[in-house]
Amino acid sequence: AGEMGTTVTLTWTVPDPDGTGPCQGSSDQVAITFNPAATANANIDQVICAGSTVTLAGSVGGSATSGTWTSSGTGTFSPGVTTLTAVYTPSAADITAGTVTLTLTTNDPAGPCPAVSDQMVITINPAPTITLGANPTVCQGTTSASLPYTATTGTPNQYSIDYNAAANTAGFVDVTNATLAASPITLVVPAGVAAGTYNATLTVRNSTTGCVSSVYNITVTVNPVATANANIDQTICAGSTVTLAGSVGGGATSGTWTSSGTGTFSPGATTLTAVYTPSAADITAGTVTLTLTTNDPAGPCPAVSDQMVITINPAATANANIDQVICAGST
Repeated sequence: AGEMGTTVTLTWTVPDPDGTGPCQGSSDQVAITFNPAATANANIDQVICAGSTVTLAGSVGGSATSGTWTSSGTGTFSPGVTTLTAVYTPSAADITAGTVTLTLTTNDPAGPCPAVSDQMVITINPAPTITLGANPTVCQGTTSASLPYTATTGTPNQYSIDYNAAANTAGFVDVTNATLAASPITLVVPAGVAAGTYNATLTVRNSTTGCVSSVYNITVTVNPVATANANIDQTICAGSTVTLAGSVGGGATSGTWTSSGTGTFSPGATTLTAVYTPSAADITAGTVTLTLTTNDPAGPCPAVSDQMVITINPAATANANIDQVICAGST
C-alpha cells in the first residue's frame, strides 16, 4: 500500500511467449492515488453549571478543510456553527434536559473519502437557588439576625455573604462557604454597631458540583433603641408644683407620664414638660414617683421607661398664740 497523499504506479508485464518468435512481450500500467481520510475531533466531554457557556476546541484534518457544529439541543454557537472554536450557549431547554450533544462534521472532501463526524457531550448541572424571606430587622444591641429561606433547588449546602464596604467598616464580617443548615441563616451583628441599614450580597453553592447561585441582595436593618429620661429627682415644699423636663430619643417619638400618686399633669400626661401638681394624698405620703414611658417604636425595639421621685416636705408653720393685755411692770 502507498503512503497517504501519494500515487503508486503498478506495471503489468506479459513476456515474449517463447522468447524466440516474432511475437513480442507486452506491458501496461495503472496508477493508484491514495487520498487521505478526513478526520474530526470535537474534543473531550465537558461538565458545566447552568448559566455558563462552553468554549469549543474542535479540529479537522486529513483531507478535510472545514467543519460544522450541530447540537442535539437548541443552544447557540457564537460567532457561528462553522467556527471550530465557537462558544456554545446552552438554551433553557438544554439546561432542563441536563445534557446536550454537540457534533462536529467535516466538509465532504473531493474524491472518494467521505465526510466524518465526532461528538462531545456537555453535562449541565443546575445552579442552586433558595427562596428568601423578608430581610431581617433587629434592635440595636442584638448580636444576631435571622435570614429565613424556604424552597431550594440544585441542593445548595454552602452559603457566602459579602458585605459592602460601609458594613465592613461597621464591623460586619464576610462569610465564605459556610454550611447551609436548616432555615434560617443566622447573621452575626457586631456588638455596639450603630443604628442603620447594612447591605450585602448572598450566594449559595453546591460543594459537590461547584455550581453557585446568582447573587441575592440582602439588607440588615439595625433599629435604634428607644430612650427615656425623666430627669433628676426633686424636693419641694407642700403646696408647690414641679415643672417636669422629660425627654425621649432613639427610636421613640413621644412619651407619657404616669404617677404613683393622684396628682395631676398640666396640660396633660403626654407633654414632656408638663407641670405636676401633687394631690393632698401625695403630700400626706411625702413622696410620689413619676414614670416617663416612651411610645412603642415600629419594629423589634420595645418601649422603655425612666423614673423620678418627688419628695414633698411639709410646709413650715408658726403660731405666736393669742394677743394679750397686761399692766405696766408685768411680764
